[in-house]
Amino acid sequence: MVFDVQAFREDLRKFAVIKTNDLRRLLLDDQNKKTYTKNGLSLNGRGIVNTAIAVANSRENLDRYKTFQNKQTTLAGFSFAFDFSGSMNTSINPNRTNRMMNAGPNELSRYRALVYAMESLLNIITPFGIKSYIGGVLFDHSRNYSSSQFQTSTDAIQVHLKVIKKDTERFDLNKAFTGTLPHNNTYLCAYAQGAIEMAKRIKGVDKRIAIYMTDGEDDVSMPYLKSLQDQAKSQGVELICAVLAVDIKDRMLDRLKNEGINLAVFKTPQEFISSLTDVLKNIYLN
Repeated sequence: MVFDVQAFREDLRKFAVIKTNDLRRLLLDDQNKKTYTKNGLSLNGRGIVNTAIAVANSRENLDRYKTFQNKQTTLAGFSFAFDFSGSMNTSINPNRTNRMMNAGPNELSRYRALVYAMESLLNIITPFGIKSYIGGVLFDHSRNYSSSQFQTSTDAIQVHLKVIKKDTERFDLNKAFTGTLPHNNTYLCAYAQGAIEMAKRIKGVDKRIAIYMTDGEDDVSMPYLKSLQDQAKSQGVELICAVLAVDIKDRMLDRLKNEGINLAVFKTPQEFISSLTDVLKNIYLN
């Protein structure tokens, strides 16, 4: 039996519609607080003509006074850097017997499941006025995988960061990522820096959140994540690590918490949508 992708995507869309209702309300409340009205003169062509007629007839022309409503849009944006390491091409099913093989025809790989979940979310929240940059980060294992890589990862990231920013691509991320299959190892520093760089590129927003995700462990990056988080905050970007905790050991999660890393933990595509929605809601609650 072939996996029904369309049914899966439709279920995610329905879930996202319900989950984002609170976010929609928060955005409307935030917008209403910033909206104000004022009275002013209408100086369009018809207003001037009416004034001339009124003067000729010795009466006051009230048509030239108009109430203007100034609607302030809620300006916020986020970036999301997908982990495109090899493990993201395995099944999302945590009960699978062989965890090392790629997802079969009757299964859904982790990266495709999360890409579909992100698609569902973006199709709903983009009309709200939330701007976003989405990207997939590939770490080239042919480079020296050591702490020294951190010093040059900015140069490497320009080569391996695939940025999805057009609405036509964001609404069909699977198509946008076609040909970019996950491979090689996990490198959280690259994902974090990719998310930060994308967030900084979002123009015309007051608040920025950069989210990087992983489904694997990376002891090499661990000493640098908190400093990257602090550096991002000094630049007006809130950095958050989203963890697909299917295979990750509790040891790593505990270490991330002890390091003071901002975390969003999930195990399913639905929890992924919930976690991201909660992160975005916090933009307006804080």
